[in-house]
Amino acid sequence: MAISSTLKTWKEVRGYHSWSALIGNGFSIYLWDRFKYEALYRIACSKKVSVPLSKNVRRVFRFRKTTNFEEVLESLSTASYVDSLNGGSSKKFITTLRRNTRNGLASALQWVHVPPCCVDLALLCNRLQRFRAVYTTNYDLTIYWSMIEDTAAFADFFWAQGGYFDPFDARIRGNRVPVFFLHGGLHLRKDKSGNNFKVKANQGALLNQLVKDLRQGASRPLIVTEGTHGAKYQRIEEAPYLRFAIDQLKRDSRSLVVLGQSLSPKFDLHLVEAINENRNRCVAVGLWKGIGKNRIVQEKARLRDTIKVARRVFFDIETHPLFDKSLRLQPTDNARRWGYL
Repeated sequence: MAISSTLKTWKEVRGYHSWSALIGNGFSIYLWDRFKYEALYRIACSKKVSVPLSKNVRRVFRFRKTTNFEEVLESLSTASYVDSLNGGSSKKFITTLRRNTRNGLASALQWVHVPPCCVDLALLCNRLQRFRAVYTTNYDLTIYWSMIEDTAAFADFFWAQGGYFDPFDARIRGNRVPVFFLHGGLHLRKDKSGNNFKVKANQGALLNQLVKDLRQGASRPLIVTEGTHGAKYQRIEEAPYLRFAIDQLKRDSRSLVVLGQSLSPKFDLHLVEAINENRNRCVAVGLWKGIGKNRIVQEKARLRDTIKVARRVFFDIETHPLFDKSLRLQPTDNARRWGYL
C-alpha cells in the first residue's frame, strides 16, 4: 500500500486517549533557534564561554565537516575503542578531548540559553499538565523552569535531602505529572560518588551555577552528550536517575505523542527500544509539513519500520498546543537590557 504524504491534525489524533509525551530537541529549537548546533558550535569556539573548545577539538569538527556535537563525540568514542586495541597509549589525550567537547557544549548552552524573561512559563506549564507523563531528551531549562511555576503539579523525583534522587523514594504523592529528563539537564548534577542531585537556585541563577560548577569541578553536569545510541545507553546506565527515567519510559503503556524527536536509529535506538517495549499502544509522531511531500513520505516509511507498535499515526506538528506560535520566543527589550541578546 502506497504511503500518503497527508498529515492529520492533532485534534483528529488526540481522541480520548491518555497521552504521555516524548519531547525532543526540535521543541527547544522551535522555541529558540539559538539552540541549533550551528549556533552552539559557533559560540563554543569563542572565548565568551567558560570552557571553550580546544584547538584539537575544533580540528575534529573541521575534519568531520560538521557542527554536530554528537557526531564528533561518536568519532572520539570510536577513536577511544581503536586506541584500546593498541594498548591505550592515547587514552589520556582522547579522554581530554571528549571531556572538553562535553563541557564546551554545556558552556555554549549556558551562553546562548533563552532568558527566563522571554519565556511564557505559565502557558508552557499549563500545556505540559495536559499529559499523563512527560519524557524529554532536552538539556535546556525551559521545561524545568515551567515546572517551577506550579511545583504541586509536577514530580521530578529529586525530593530526598539535599535535592538528591533516591531510587527507594520514587513514589509519586498526589495527582502530579511525572517529568523525566532522559538525557539529564543543565539543572542536574553528578557528584564524585556518582549520586545524582538537582541544583536548587532561582531561574537565572541556575545558568550562573553551571559556569561555577564547570570551573570548580566539584560536581559535573548530568547530561548525556555521547554520539551513538550505545554510548548514550552506557552513560545512562552509569547514572541512577537516568537509569530510572529510561526504565519508566519502558514501562509506560499509555499512548505516546512524539514531538521534536527524530528517533534516529543511529543516535536514538535506546529510545526506540524503550517505546517498543509496549507494543499494544498508539504512538503519534509529529512531522513538519514544511519538509515537503517527498520527505514526509520518507519519514513515514522510516518510522513505520522503526516503531513496532499496534498503531502509528502521523500529524502536523504545528497543530499541537506545544508548537503553538504563541509559545515561540521573541527577543524583548528586557532581554537586551540584561545583556542576554
